[in-house]
Amino acid sequence: MNKLNELKEKLEGEGYQFHQPRLSLGTKQPDGSIRPTGRQVVKFLAEPTLEMRPHPHTKIERQVVLFQVEHRNGETYEWDFEVFQKRNGKPAPHYLIQRLQDVKVGEWLALEMKNAGTKKYIVVEYPLKNGTSHQAQTEDIFDAEEEVNLDFLNTEQDD
Repeated sequence: MNKLNELKEKLEGEGYQFHQPRLSLGTKQPDGSIRPTGRQVVKFLAEPTLEMRPHPHTKIERQVVLFQVEHRNGETYEWDFEVFQKRNGKPAPHYLIQRLQDVKVGEWLALEMKNAGTKKYIVVEYPLKNGTSHQAQTEDIFDAEEEVNLDFLNTEQDD
């Protein structure tokens, strides 16, 4: 065992927590824009929790919904989003709360960031018992048609 593993075990024994890597649905570009990373097929490993966490860029504390997910590549990640978002300049519950309300622990989902003009949103798709895919429905937030794609059912697909 190397020294870092020993240090990690010692710190965990003292009550310190190490966070899993974050699942990223988009990456920030040098020009400040966000580029979607494509469809991510994940399995929810546990019920979501509510936590106070610093924003990754601004470091301001905010309340988030936190999920533990397993990626189809076998790695475990954390995925979170803020409980509230601004809609028409006012705080409103995040639309993903409604989209993910029917997801059960152990289900595989496809999450993908999409563009609607300058705005970004997350499409959530998950399989039904009859082998088809179902897109979680909410109000049409960005007045954009969201297409349903069954490609995520092929788990051998490359990232």
